[in-house]
Amino acid sequence: MSALLQHDVLVVQQMRHVFNDTFDILGPDGYPIGFVVGQGSALRRLAAGTRELSVHETTPDPAGGLGPGQRILTITDPFNFLRDTFEVHDDQGVLATITRRWSMFGNKLSIELPGYPAVEFRGDVFDFNAQIYVGEQVVATIDRQFSGVLNELAGKQRYVITFGQGLDLRLRAAILGAAIAADLIKSKDSRSS
Repeated sequence: MSALLQHDVLVVQQMRHVFNDTFDILGPDGYPIGFVVGQGSALRRLAAGTRELSVHETTPDPAGGLGPGQRILTITDPFNFLRDTFEVHDDQGVLATITRRWSMFGNKLSIELPGYPAVEFRGDVFDFNAQIYVGEQVVATIDRQFSGVLNELAGKQRYVITFGQGLDLRLRAAILGAAIAADLIKSKDSRSS
């Protein structure tokens, strides 16, 4: 898998644009290590919102800057009628399925990842203050960070994903995909209200 997923801390900065949501992914030192960009036509994104995002890691280019790097994940929002589900794809195919579940105490996200028992986000998932559990063990956290008054007013959010040490790269990829899916869900909800 990728070097991006080997970092124990990822800082995700949302950059809202008229037709597209993009994200910068920074390492704990603030250095860019990746980015996320919406796919598909502008007309389709305008009508239905972003339905597919690709996660790329940045690579140094020969001039000493950063090149676009390779795509390491794709997050898709397949059309579904009753449940909000997302798929995280790697180069082998579908890696994980993220499902939004409604409960009496608010919305939750669960991750289906082959080889793992129940993986679940607990806490305020859609405000990016959550813990990710495998069974009853916390394996990662997502914490929202204040990004400045102007950024907050513009809807640009910043959150930090902290992975437990030694966490499997597949699980890290699924958690990153689920965090981005949570942002897409929040975007869809705000468009429909």
